[in-house]
Amino acid sequence: MLNRCDVIRVGRDAAVRVIDAFVASLDMHELGFGRRRTALTGRPGYDPRALLKLYIYGYLNGLRSSRRLEKACSINLEVIWLLRKLAPDFKTIADFRHDNHCGVTGACKAFVRFCRQAGLFAAAVAVIGDASVRTVLYEAANVILTRPVKGSTLKSCAARLARRAGLPKAKVALARKLAVVMHRMLINETPFDAQRAAARA
Repeated sequence: MLNRCDVIRVGRDAAVRVIDAFVASLDMHELGFGRRRTALTGRPGYDPRALLKLYIYGYLNGLRSSRRLEKACSINLEVIWLLRKLAPDFKTIADFRHDNHCGVTGACKAFVRFCRQAGLFAAAVAVIGDASVRTVLYEAANVILTRPVKGSTLKSCAARLARRAGLPKAKVALARKLAVVMHRMLINETPFDAQRAAARA
């Protein structure tokens, strides 16, 4: 385990930096988050901002269970950097979700606005976007990865990730990349060339 948080390096474009900046900009009281609660042992409670960062990171990376989030706090370098080496246990994480349902919902809506303003549409879709959009993107990623697709740079990158981290993570990563491509096409008003796509299939 690292002794100092500042020796951990994350990329300038890493999603955890977006989460960190977003949560730092929030008015937690206005969103309905309660004050930090002192544990029964007398230990000071965790800052709600830290737990919200963990919650958003979990949704962004498919870590929904409190126990998986607890484990990430001790082995995932991005999470260690994001939480400044804080390591809440699974019960603390679960209680935060239960006690701050309204606050988390408000934060999620604010996160969507933040991502749109910053041009981070894919992140918003990945975390709390419309369920039908996420489903379609995931199904498209599954097709690209599991069926023959000629000359696809996206598939090549996703296939390399699948070999390193497993197929499920590769599908999620590819779905997010597809969201980025589709958003860029929308912004640039780039038409979809169906004939070209069919020729590559």
